[in-house]
Order: sequence, then structure tokens, then C-alpha cells
Amino acid sequence: MSEAELHILKQRNGSGAPKQSASGALRFALPVGYVWDQDDQICFDPDEQVQEIVRLIFRNSRSWALWVASSGIWRRTTSNLGFES
Repeated sequence: MSEAELHILKQRNGSGAPKQSASGALRFALPVGYVWDQDDQICFDPDEQVQEIVRLIFRNSRSWALWVASSGIWRRTTSNLGFES
């Protein structure tokens, strides 16, 4: 298949997304921790283990960000690289 044919096929395959979006029928892959329900609404994953892991990640990332901000490591690291904040 030539490059032009591949380009045309890509355009045709992608042209359905705006139509589906306009009609409310567009579905896409959701991030971990979210699922589509029977009414095509986005909701939290009903698996409690998945919910707990997602909460743990956010809890740890928040405390890590606070530690980095309070320690001044970011300022020292970026100044060593030539960036000024």
C-alpha cells in the first residue's frame, strides 16, 4: 500500500470520532481507576483494591511533592543545571 493510500485510510478512520462525539457515543480508554458504567457514564472502578492503590499513589505523591518543595532540593538541582527559578 502506498503512503497516499495509508493517509486516506487514516483520515477515513478518524472521521467517525467527531460524529460520535457530537452524538455522545464516543468511548475511549480511561485512566486506571475509572470505568464506564452501564449508562455510559465515567465512574470509579468498583474494585476496592484498585481504588485503594490509586488513593495510595496520590497520597504518596502529594507528600513527596510537599517534601521536595519544603527541602529546597528543586531549587538546588535546577540551579546546578543552569536553570534559574
